[in-house]
Amino acid sequence: MSNTGTEKSIACTLNNQELRDREQYARGKILPHAVRIEAMDAKSGPTGEMLLGIRLEFEESSAIREQIEIFVAMERQCCGFLSYTVTPPETGLTVIIEGPKEAKAVLDTWVAHAREAEVGVDEESAH
Repeated sequence: MSNTGTEKSIACTLNNQELRDREQYARGKILPHAVRIEAMDAKSGPTGEMLLGIRLEFEESSAIREQIEIFVAMERQCCGFLSYTVTPPETGLTVIIEGPKEAKAVLDTWVAHAREAEVGVDEESAH
């Protein structure tokens, strides 16, 4: 199958050291403030592709919101195959990360990191 330019490569553009640094940032600055993580039901994307996702819920504070916004901006640069949605504070601080089914391993890594950080993982819906 040829790449028509609309398909996104399922590959992070970070080198090994940058990836370790990013994971350390997530473990130190982001995940300690998460109160819950859950896998979302698969759904059909705008072009009919199957999307998988996870939802991270956080304690509300302006400091963690700022850290999340910085982190999401960095992630959008290196992992263009994922989409990140940050909810407005009025509805609770939540980050939704979605990607094609080929990105399941990346999403599973988020769940694994959350378990390491002792975040409440919804076992019924976890991948």
